[in-house]
Amino acid sequence: MKICICSAVLFLFAISSNNLDCRAGEIFYKDQKQFLKDNLQNKKDMYPRIVLLYPPELFWINDLKLYGVFHTLAKDPVPAPNRFIRAPDGSIYHASEIRDILTKLEIYPRSNDEAIKYSALITYCMNRNDHTLKQNGLLYGEYEKHVHNRNTEAINKLSKRMVSKIKDPESEQKDNCFIVTFYVNTFESHEYWDASSYSISKKTVRIGKDVYEIIKDKKIKTIDLSGG
Repeated sequence: MKICICSAVLFLFAISSNNLDCRAGEIFYKDQKQFLKDNLQNKKDMYPRIVLLYPPELFWINDLKLYGVFHTLAKDPVPAPNRFIRAPDGSIYHASEIRDILTKLEIYPRSNDEAIKYSALITYCMNRNDHTLKQNGLLYGEYEKHVHNRNTEAINKLSKRMVSKIKDPESEQKDNCFIVTFYVNTFESHEYWDASSYSISKKTVRIGKDVYEIIKDKKIKTIDLSGG
């Protein structure tokens, strides 16, 4: 009986410990949005797991601030941070909620240039592994050095014929929206610095006021980076 009681106590203790760990994880990791907001409001030095990121200026909106929140700094390599955007009013959004931010701020394209800019912005925010390309395989904007190097490595593995097919983003107005066509280089791994392959896709989107729709997304080439 004593063995049963001790076992039960140990079992309940283990459950309690796991629950505490889960709660701590929920508070510290899953509620990163509030964690970031509280840290920024304190107006102190940012917690080490929070970093201010510098997205491509070519299509970024200056009133928005992009932050990364790391799960942990103890791993090698450090896992990619979750990305959050701080709006001018101080509200915090996950980067994937970029369309909600644009709607709230009443930001939408009024010209072909703006349609291209906002399409690239949404692509960048919705999927960290997607990078809009320009003619001859050049990146659309400035990126972190290691990301730029990996993109360059991928482009260098393309044939000249394939590279010549990559065009600058194009836009045409249709009714009250814009149809934007562009090429994207996509990391085939969430941990993009360890990605073993990239893919080049041609995308067409319809964008306008409160509208963003992917009309076509065709993968045209996969590039192996593993060296095999």
